[in-house]
Amino acid sequence: MKMDSLDIDRDEFAKLIQAVSQVVLDKFDNLTERKAFHHYSQSEIYEWFNDELPEEGLDFAELLAHTKSKITDIATDNLGKHMYAYVMAGGNQISILAEMLAATVNQNVGKWHLSPSISEIEKRVVQWGADMIGYNDNIGGVLVSGGSSANLHGLTIARNIFFEKNDIRKKGLFNHNPFTIYASNEVHGCVDKSAEILGIGSNQLRKIESNADFTINLEKLEDQILQDINAGFNPFCIVGTAGTVNTGAIDDLNALSDLAKKYDCWFHVDGAYGGLAACLDSIKSNYSGLEKADSVAMDFHKWLYQPFEAGCVLVKNWDTLRNARKDRRSYDRRWLVLHRRYRIH
Repeated sequence: MKMDSLDIDRDEFAKLIQAVSQVVLDKFDNLTERKAFHHYSQSEIYEWFNDELPEEGLDFAELLAHTKSKITDIATDNLGKHMYAYVMAGGNQISILAEMLAATVNQNVGKWHLSPSISEIEKRVVQWGADMIGYNDNIGGVLVSGGSSANLHGLTIARNIFFEKNDIRKKGLFNHNPFTIYASNEVHGCVDKSAEILGIGSNQLRKIESNADFTINLEKLEDQILQDINAGFNPFCIVGTAGTVNTGAIDDLNALSDLAKKYDCWFHVDGAYGGLAACLDSIKSNYSGLEKADSVAMDFHKWLYQPFEAGCVLVKNWDTLRNARKDRRSYDRRWLVLHRRYRIH
């Protein structure tokens, strides 16, 4: 079927949906026997897609067959029985259907009136995430593209709030002594990238040596903070990890919270890898202090088996989130929308 229009006859559209549905169902056949990874060289796969910009589209049946043989059939098999690598959750069938419905309504969530139901659902899902880990009921938050993005958002809010008195959002980082962030040497690499993106610089991310159990060494952390203060640096954020990627270690979050208060630092927790396990009564005590964090990063596409990518950043107090983002000159319209979308009444 070649198309002269983007609009498809309803009956023909129903046939296309049926054909795509069959490709989806095929992915759930023979899960036990199927390989987790198909080894094709990069050069071979490159050649599959190395086409010039087409002037006309393919017939749908031909396009679907090409997609099936070159993408879905040989994709890394996250949903199969033999996938153990890279923290790959398999998603779930309900989410496949939800993705189709989401693409159908195709909502723009930049303004509440453009997507009322989706906005309210997102607001509620964010609060549910906070409820699961024992956070608070006046949180601000937003769904983002993953744990790395959630950590970047948390550190951005930390920077904007901590240096609000310096009007840093308008003036930037110039003419200030360097700002320093503190984390275990087991912290996820996205924190390094966040420091670079925010203009703080990875040199100012202090990687503190870990204990034998891979948690941050509190004594060495405090020593480093004091050294930096004496050297004229500006300590502003301590990052705790609620489940490191390498070993699943959980920092002493209560102690980190106390140090953050002592030295007037923001306390951010990277819970993308293991934070949601705080909802389990059997290990909840391991996460004591998580509720004291100023912000928390989480991943819903890991423990909650959502499709990639679904992360979430939580901020302990809604007003803090609003103040970190609003435009002082005109009360920026976008963040007025966020106020309407994410405040929990």
